[in-house]
Amino acid sequence: VAWTFVGRDPKKMKVPPSTNIIEQLSPSALRYIWKMGFDTQCLSTALISLASKGYLTIECSKNGLTLKKTENEVNLSNDEKEIANLLFNEQSKSYSFTKENYIKNQILIEELKKNLSKSYKNIYFVTNSLYYMIGLIASIIVFGISMVGTIATFEAGFLLLWLALWTGGVFGILSAAINAWKTRKINGKASAVILTIFSIPFIAAELFVLTFFLSMPDSRFILLNLIFSVLLIIINIVYFKLLKRPTKEGVVVYEEIEALKRFLQNIPKDLKEQKKELNLQLEIDKLLPYALALDMEKDWFTDVFEPKAFSESTNADNTYYHTFAFAPWISSTNLKSDFKSFSDFKSFFSYFTSTISNNSTSPSSSSSSGGSSGGGSGGGGGGGW
Repeated sequence: VAWTFVGRDPKKMKVPPSTNIIEQLSPSALRYIWKMGFDTQCLSTALISLASKGYLTIECSKNGLTLKKTENEVNLSNDEKEIANLLFNEQSKSYSFTKENYIKNQILIEELKKNLSKSYKNIYFVTNSLYYMIGLIASIIVFGISMVGTIATFEAGFLLLWLALWTGGVFGILSAAINAWKTRKINGKASAVILTIFSIPFIAAELFVLTFFLSMPDSRFILLNLIFSVLLIIINIVYFKLLKRPTKEGVVVYEEIEALKRFLQNIPKDLKEQKKELNLQLEIDKLLPYALALDMEKDWFTDVFEPKAFSESTNADNTYYHTFAFAPWISSTNLKSDFKSFSDFKSFFSYFTSTISNNSTSPSSSSSSGGSSGGGSGGGGGGGW
């Protein structure tokens, strides 16, 4: 009922492919409006935009990511100016996304989020969060009444509470272990082995208590309630997404965003047909951040910008120096063997976004939760904020 009154999207028209919207919105603003909310990819897209304009360069190394300011004078959007001011000052012309810098990284994310929210939320879209909270509270009350009526003994209630808390801890340990196995660093692999061994007794305890719990007389009814609670969670997630809708002013913007998406979808086809003979460097630099903002990594970088797009040279210290032929503002001083994971730009952007996300949480929280607050969606897009 709430969705019918406040969540139904206004009708949209189909606009022919065009790039009109890029004159109005920066890549990060476009993504924020398109997703109707903030995620880490808003920041990573903004940084790619700053690099493609020539304002900074991006360097990958074994220690992470380093952004270096150039001397170029370029036009920046308001949100890009704010990011630039937070990244650099008169004394420092470089910025590193490392775990030691996690507080500054958090500030960077929060400031961008506030800037985008102030500029676009409730203007181009609404989340109807009040209606969502009403639905969420109603769901909690219904679930609470159901559980109170089902749990007949104190022991069953205690074990259920224990399992809920213990399962959360086990999930956190396993998430941390999985993230550790994904790292390319040697010390990361060592941490992965330790975390994996450390998780074994926790998993064993989980299985033992769960087996004992299932042997109790009223456990089946409690499990039915737990299944019901999972359904309630799914319903609330869907409900939250459905309640978001564009405003009347926002409908026009969303139509133009879809028009840009259709335009960008044709570029890989054009490049294939022209056998990559045309020099589209300027167009690629301008449009690339928007393609990333719209989660079009697969469309742009499968079969078109393939591993052959790399160029490489050797520095004086005999370390390999790689660049993308179509994006020279991105480079790596990693050893050649380490750089194989960036065989295309799609995997680089996923690494770029996840590195920002993982290095924006405190070391203690990332070890307990597996660094799951950002994550990347699509190309590292990650969870919302």
